Amino acid sequence: MKRGFFTALAIASAVTFCAQAGAFNMKVTLKDLSLGPHVLGPELKVSDLAGHVVLVEFWGINCGPCRASLPVLSKWQDKHAQEGLIVIGLHAQNGTSQQIEAVCKEGGVNYSIYANGNVNGGGDFNGIPHVFLFDHTGKCIFRGHPNEAYDDIKKALAAAPAAALAGRELVKLKALSDGMKKGMPPSAVLKAATAQLASKDADTADEAKFVVESITAWGKKQIESAQAAKDAKPLQCYTTLQNAIKDFAGTDLGKDASQALAELKADQAFMSEVRAWQALDKIKACEKELKPIRGGIDGPDMTSDKFKKKNAVMLNNMIAGIRMMKKTFPDSDATKEAIEIADKYEIMR
Repeated sequence: MKRGFFTALAIASAVTFCAQAGAFNMKVTLKDLSLGPHVLGPELKVSDLAGHVVLVEFWGINCGPCRASLPVLSKWQDKHAQEGLIVIGLHAQNGTSQQIEAVCKEGGVNYSIYANGNVNGGGDFNGIPHVFLFDHTGKCIFRGHPNEAYDDIKKALAAAPAAALAGRELVKLKALSDGMKKGMPPSAVLKAATAQLASKDADTADEAKFVVESITAWGKKQIESAQAAKDAKPLQCYTTLQNAIKDFAGTDLGKDASQALAELKADQAFMSEVRAWQALDKIKACEKELKPIRGGIDGPDMTSDKFKKKNAVMLNNMIAGIRMMKKTFPDSDATKEAIEIADKYEIMR
């Protein structure tokens, strides 16, 4: 036990700075979002977004890539609205409301557009389009170009409890589906629906049966998918089971998730892999912080002295983290990937 503690402490010491720095501030949450004047689409308040997967894009009418993203984001909104996705556009350039609305209509926008707006603490980007993706808990899980966000959107939606009821619009138990979208724990929804199974109203009982079966199936799928990822994606397995324990606290599903995680925690090889992948994530956070050398015809030279001097702090932290991984997790695939990162920048030769 002591050995595991000091191992984790050593890794944290080597790469904590990188995780805190990152390419962008990933500590922002949905609560940091402020909406400007409403221009188009459903008029929402930040409080309406609780429990939803939310994609916020900073864009502008004078930005070609931004205008190109409008129909793409509209397609995502249309395709995944029933699963709880909400897309919001925050216009970040000069332009009247009429000009913004005209461009949006031309792009077939079907989501909410606001003039200006802000994510407090998230102004650390220089170009648009730039998106923030928040999961159903309000945590920021992706930042960057919208073209790179879709896989994370699908993962966030699959992990959101509201997805369990996406196949049916509830009438009698609408409060439960609305509650899930606003962050009501699946355990509470499951208990409330179970209490309605014996309702004398046939429609209520039928909806209750659907809710209980759907949420139970969704919960079992989360646990089973986590266990299936044990070898290939140990960190994902670990995190998914932790979430399932929280989501289904006080239910049989919560007990199943707790037992599954307890068994895995007793597996030293598995926990070693979890820590290795956690360390790799921090190395990657360092890499995202690296600043390119601009102006060269062939782009930034990632192995040049000039590049290394400009990024000395981040590269030194990467070296420390990778050395720690090589020493502590020599046979992990995560370490192999970390070494490939080192080779790319020629920082450990």
